Amino acid sequence: MLMTFLRAGALVRLEWNWIDENKKLIVIPGNTPGLKRIFHTQHLPHHIPITIEMKHILDDAKKLDFSKKYVFGSYRSGRFLHLNPEAPNRFLSNLGYKDVLTAHGWRSVPLTVGQERLKVSHEIIQRQMGHLIGDKVRKAYDNSLMLEERREFLEKWSQLLVAEGLKV
Repeated sequence: MLMTFLRAGALVRLEWNWIDENKKLIVIPGNTPGLKRIFHTQHLPHHIPITIEMKHILDDAKKLDFSKKYVFGSYRSGRFLHLNPEAPNRFLSNLGYKDVLTAHGWRSVPLTVGQERLKVSHEIIQRQMGHLIGDKVRKAYDNSLMLEERREFLEKWSQLLVAEGLKV
């Protein structure tokens, strides 16, 4: 979540077959709960370039082997075959961030720090957050993904997180 800026609902539903290791890319179908695509934009997938740091996390998740389908499979039977979408918020609460930070609230950090510290355009960051950019006309006709720019941003972002103490 810290590296992808996905909403918790989309992150916990991440499927192994959405990951293209050759292209170093995750492609999440537009109808995935948590992406917040409305009816006429559900055909638009969300792309996440995979950084070295993300690759390490994915490799560790493979070793856990909780699920053949989900990257973050549930380790016990319950309502979901993947982690409960509330798990990231519960984790933050257990760390002492209750009423201070939510999983969704984290998304303000990369948008702010990405612009101020890494000098990346808000449009690149917002695209990486899964937002569809522009007015109705632009949303209808602009099919650009800007994957190179997003990959460069995510690489700088992941490196910054590690430099600031994130253990991968």
